[in-house]
Amino acid sequence: MPADASILKVTATDPRMDSNIAIGYSVNDTVNFRIDEDGVLYNNHQLDYEKGPHMYCLQVEAEAHGGRRWRRRKALAAIHIYVTDASEAPHFDSSQYYYSIPEFATPGTFVGKVVAYDDDDDLEHYALDGVEPPNMFIVDRVRGFIAVGRSPLDKQWVYHFRAVAIDYHGHVASVPVTVYIIASRPWYAQHMGRNKPENRHKPVFPECDSYDGVHVKENMTAGTPVVLVLATDEDTGQNGHVIYTLINGFDSFTVQASNQHGQITTTRRLDRDQGDKDFVLTVIGRDSAQEALQDSCSFRVVVEDVNDNAPFFDQPRYDQTLATDHRAGTTVLRVTASDLDAGDNGRISYSLLARHAPDLDYFMVDSSSGIMSLRAPLDGSMANSRTFELTAQAQDAGQPALSSTVPVSITVVSTGELPPTIVRQDPLRPSILENTTENTPVVTVCARSNLADSPNVYFTLINGNTKDTNSEGTFALRRLPDSSSACTDSSGVSIFVATRNLDYETVQAYTLLLQVVNDQNARLDERIPVEIVDVNDNAPLLQPFDGAVVENADGALITTIVAVDLDASPEFRELTYAFDALADEDVRAKFELKPNGELWTTKPLDREEVKQYRVPIQVTDGVPEHERMTTYWITVQDLNDVAPAFAPSGVFEVELPENRELGKPTGIRLPVHDPDIVSQHEYEIISGNEEEKFRIDSATGDVLVNRPLDFDHPVFDRNFTMRVRVSDGANAPAETEITIAVTNVNDLQPVFERANYTFTVTENADCNVTFGKVSAIDPDLPMSESQNILYYLSSLELANFTIGNTSGELSLKGCLDREAATRGTMTFYPRANDEGGRGHDANPATVELTILDLNDNHPHIRSPKPNTATIPENVDPENVDPILIQLDDVDEPGHGCPCQMDFVDSTPPALREKFNLTEVESSESQYILRPTTTLDREEQKVYKLPFLTRDSQGVSGIRFLTLEVGDENDSPMTDGTSSIKVYNYKGQFPAMVIGGVHVTDLDDYDLDSKTFEIDPVTSLDAQKHFRVDRESGDITMLEGTAAGTYTLRVKVRDSERREAATGRVTVNVVGLTKDAVMQSGSLRISSISAKKMMESSETAGGRSLYERLKREIANLHSIRVDQVDIFTLRDVDGGVDVRYNCHSSPYYSTVRLNAVMMQRRERVAESLGVEIPSIDMNLCLYEGLSPCGDRSCQHAMRPNLTAPLVVASETATMVGVGHNGRLHLRLRRICGFRLLGGLLLQRRDLPGGEQDPLVRLPGRQQLRPSLRADDGEVRARLRLVRASERVRELVPLHGVRDQRRQRGPALRGPHGAPPLAGVSEGLPVRVPQPVDVGGVLGPRLRNAEPPHPSGGELREDLRAGAFLGQGRGRVRGDRLRRECDEGRSRPLQEVLVPPGDVEEPPAERPRAPPARRNSLHGELSEALGLLQVDAHAPRGPSLLGLRLRAAPQRLPVRSQRHRLPQDDLPPLRRAQGSEGRPRPSACHHHLCQRPLPAAGRPGDPMLG
Repeated sequence: MPADASILKVTATDPRMDSNIAIGYSVNDTVNFRIDEDGVLYNNHQLDYEKGPHMYCLQVEAEAHGGRRWRRRKALAAIHIYVTDASEAPHFDSSQYYYSIPEFATPGTFVGKVVAYDDDDDLEHYALDGVEPPNMFIVDRVRGFIAVGRSPLDKQWVYHFRAVAIDYHGHVASVPVTVYIIASRPWYAQHMGRNKPENRHKPVFPECDSYDGVHVKENMTAGTPVVLVLATDEDTGQNGHVIYTLINGFDSFTVQASNQHGQITTTRRLDRDQGDKDFVLTVIGRDSAQEALQDSCSFRVVVEDVNDNAPFFDQPRYDQTLATDHRAGTTVLRVTASDLDAGDNGRISYSLLARHAPDLDYFMVDSSSGIMSLRAPLDGSMANSRTFELTAQAQDAGQPALSSTVPVSITVVSTGELPPTIVRQDPLRPSILENTTENTPVVTVCARSNLADSPNVYFTLINGNTKDTNSEGTFALRRLPDSSSACTDSSGVSIFVATRNLDYETVQAYTLLLQVVNDQNARLDERIPVEIVDVNDNAPLLQPFDGAVVENADGALITTIVAVDLDASPEFRELTYAFDALADEDVRAKFELKPNGELWTTKPLDREEVKQYRVPIQVTDGVPEHERMTTYWITVQDLNDVAPAFAPSGVFEVELPENRELGKPTGIRLPVHDPDIVSQHEYEIISGNEEEKFRIDSATGDVLVNRPLDFDHPVFDRNFTMRVRVSDGANAPAETEITIAVTNVNDLQPVFERANYTFTVTENADCNVTFGKVSAIDPDLPMSESQNILYYLSSLELANFTIGNTSGELSLKGCLDREAATRGTMTFYPRANDEGGRGHDANPATVELTILDLNDNHPHIRSPKPNTATIPENVDPENVDPILIQLDDVDEPGHGCPCQMDFVDSTPPALREKFNLTEVESSESQYILRPTTTLDREEQKVYKLPFLTRDSQGVSGIRFLTLEVGDENDSPMTDGTSSIKVYNYKGQFPAMVIGGVHVTDLDDYDLDSKTFEIDPVTSLDAQKHFRVDRESGDITMLEGTAAGTYTLRVKVRDSERREAATGRVTVNVVGLTKDAVMQSGSLRISSISAKKMMESSETAGGRSLYERLKREIANLHSIRVDQVDIFTLRDVDGGVDVRYNCHSSPYYSTVRLNAVMMQRRERVAESLGVEIPSIDMNLCLYEGLSPCGDRSCQHAMRPNLTAPLVVASETATMVGVGHNGRLHLRLRRICGFRLLGGLLLQRRDLPGGEQDPLVRLPGRQQLRPSLRADDGEVRARLRLVRASERVRELVPLHGVRDQRRQRGPALRGPHGAPPLAGVSEGLPVRVPQPVDVGGVLGPRLRNAEPPHPSGGELREDLRAGAFLGQGRGRVRGDRLRRECDEGRSRPLQEVLVPPGDVEEPPAERPRAPPARRNSLHGELSEALGLLQVDAHAPRGPSLLGLRLRAAPQRLPVRSQRHRLPQDDLPPLRRAQGSEGRPRPSACHHHLCQRPLPAAGRPGDPMLG
């Protein structure tokens, strides 16, 4: 916000105050804000969100004016002003970027980096603007890296464009970028027709004269621009890039490059009054060539005066005595003021002021000279009694004018009281040389006192305020002795040079003020001018110079040398030029330097002989000590005077494939040797270019393909021998021969012999059979040769078909179903590729497969849909509309209708007697169903009627028709009771419907006739927190309802039957904490709904499944039922997901709840009479159920406060906590194993073909798993390869027996599987047979089990989340795969990955805290002591994330064995091992072989 902006207005009122009394306002923060009399608040300065506070807390006080201050009424108001961020444009860290790259830079070559900043921190991306040709350069949108976009680079040596930074609000900042192309091969640049990379020209200041006398104002801040100079250079690239420097900046100036110019700026604040009047600057322009050339430009910078100094007088006051006998016009004294400013700012005018105006009648002052004189004679009575007190004023002529004053006191004396007089001055016009030494006398002055009785005279040299008035004490006095002959009858002094600071170039004359006083204090001020005489004390300054002359030219003037001499006198600036003694004979023979500075050549020069000459120049002003020398570099400019010749390093013969694209180079390189750099070469093919198949770039010599080539062309397109000529346009051309041999390539796509194929199969009969063949040919090959065609199908087509890779034979994969195909046909498109799959694709052939029908379907009910109809109750059968049933058959007409139907023979007679089914005679396959008796809904609500349907060929089957009996309000209503349990998460549930009022009424659809009203006998507390809807009976719990039990009594009235009843509802509100939800177990019960779980069961003593499940969970953990909360029942496909917690102190952990339920799952399911297919409802654990596909999946639970779950039966309702499952996905393809999503378990080859997996950790750690023998069991160890760490032992893997001690421990598989080969200390495990490795899962384990009962498939690998009871603890060595990025599989022999603690991974992406990183199955692994798969790790076809954690407490090994029931694991398909043994399906993990300790038993470890 800019300064002085109105922000808001406050208004104060007081009804007890007179409306005419004004109210004043004030604000406590007067630094940043102010408030006016109307109450409008303003900001004093600009508010900046980035640099200032984001909020201001102000207090505005209103005060009533009038009356005494202590009685004034006041009011205060607090104001909070929030400063919001306003979008600002980005800005770059430089005003110009310069970069250089080689001329043959390829696409992607790094050029440079631009950096932009945005105070709002919302920079979006970078872009480039003005790149010509387009896409020649590109920029990384995020990092600002500029790179070459395409090649070859265009025909230019410098590129200009702009880098652009754009923020999210669309603000744009840009900066110029210049890229110079560096020629890496001079001949290439020459052939491209560009200017030579040789440095042919020196920089030149074309406007140097215009810079002289440039002005800059004094007192300007550092960085003020002075002048923008420009040096041009006709060279290109780096040779033409000019760099500017200052020879002497006087610590006051600097030069910086700015868009090819040199910007000269100040480095400090200049003060003309302190000597900064003018400066002679010399700027050097030097190119960037390796042999750099330069030029100089000298000019004078004048500091322009600013009127910043007031005049000042040379004395602090003036005192004078004046006798009464002087006449008008007599000079009294002279006031003198100086002004450090110049021009009008320093031009002073004088005036007189007086305290008493009549005093000005006697005196006046000359406005220009400051001489005061008598305006009128003095009266004699004034003698010795009158003193005039005047004021002299000096004012300059600046704008605005400045002035100062000084007091002037004139004492009137009687006649004869005169001041001293000067009687002698020698010399009268003194002058001295500027190099005069100290103590040199300048002038002698003699004076008399004019007092007869007192001859004493006193001399004082008054120092002024400027150099020319002796402010620096350049001169001083020395009194002459009385015996001096210089002043015989008077007193005298000698003025001499006191300091050696005379400089004619600074001060040409001094004005000395000598004050002479006698004993009467009568004074005389005498001004003595002293002239300074110039001497030759400055040596000439000779600037370096780079010149040029054209070769082969006769004598020519190169330049006129001009040196600078700071002496002011012209006679001291007469300079003489000559060659320095260091000049060699070759220079003296070829160049002539005249005394006036003209430099000439004396003979033609040859650039091919010498390109550059060093010419030492000497200049002098006649004083031997002032001789100065500098070096001039003279470049010989080239002429095209040498004939070109082809260089032997070229490429004159090439082989060229026939498919080379038009316009592409052939590879012929024709470098030319030519010592000239100004010549431009032109190329042409003069013979051998039949049919103009090729063309040559006339500028570069590149031979390009001009027309299509065809190796099979019988005459011309096999070999070309051409003659090429190059000419520079001035000398004899050169010629050479080139040869191009055209080679054959695979440039034609294969072709199917037929575009369309038609085949026929029979459904469900032709299974896994070959039904046809397709074939293709390669036009590039003769028919007599092998065509080498590879045939293939798409991945979707491979679901039903296979094709022979080389034969093209088509086969079915399994059987086909005609009814699943569109109109009984399938169309697919075989593909072919020549060169065995490495060449071109053919246009796909079309195969249409007709599927012949078998009569394999019995008729179905087409209407009514969906096999459902309604019949009203209490209606006479004669008055009920019959139900029309239409049959149909999906088989083809010959196998389908006309169809028949009848009741199934096993239909109960009581059911058949209630309905009559008759065929419609006039229509085919139609039947009419009627009731034979009056139906009562209260007797039975729904009838499911089975029918046997039969087609025309006799194929039959059972179809069902569901009939619902309509409802009438015909049943009495009585009192009813119900209960509602609400699990209120953290007390944050909003107002919500938690259920309804229940009364006993057999009617289902009579709600429209009922009204509901809370009985006044209901407690006030219950009425405060609950509302009952009058029309629907819905009970709403209000927000903020505290935990507790509430009883509602609701009156229900049936207006249709004129009945009333009371519904009694008990609401139990339970508060759930965050731990109660997060530390919860979960399971899935199949083949039931949430509502069904809440309904009471007569077979279970009237208790619902919900209540019985709570009791079972309490029994599992030996706790009370009220310590179990089942707070989530959610319907899902196939069943209900249940979430619960158990609490004593504190809540039992998720890992314990799931582990205990897993161990007792079979017993719980049997007790409840249900199936529990899954425990721990984390979809990321199951491959088939994971919503993330083949990507890494992380499941996080978040309670849903806006949509709690309400599950209701007739008399019981549960309001639970819904939750959203958030899934975090990430896809990475890495070959290797990944630990914790960030540590890569890599493999490296060992001698003998063994492979040792390594775990790469942050820093220099490595984890290397190995095995060692220890009392007959194998323990997993991790060797930390680190400077100072020792081996540490982790959780042992039990149940592995030593079979061959003489070779170290061997791993033996279950059921007598042979030992594993190659197992010894430090070697990786090789797994040729099925083996139990204690539940540890290897990477990418191929699995042959059937689909998981819950719907998920473990078809290819045991993926993230598999653990005991849901995965397999067995692996097959010949089924292990690791799929890499190239999409190919290799056997992966080693499977040993020991458990152990692992460091936190690198921060490659945000992660949850370790305690919650894997809230469900990760903690289970901690409890079981198993190696657990991490759901956070990226997973896909090429990696598996493993989470290694050690159990916090070792589980004791029990000798007693206990086998878990077979049903604890998903069913296994029996698969044959490598030696024909069936794969066992029982659990052999050591945890399965011992009984689970009772929870809570003292001394036993707690599982979980």
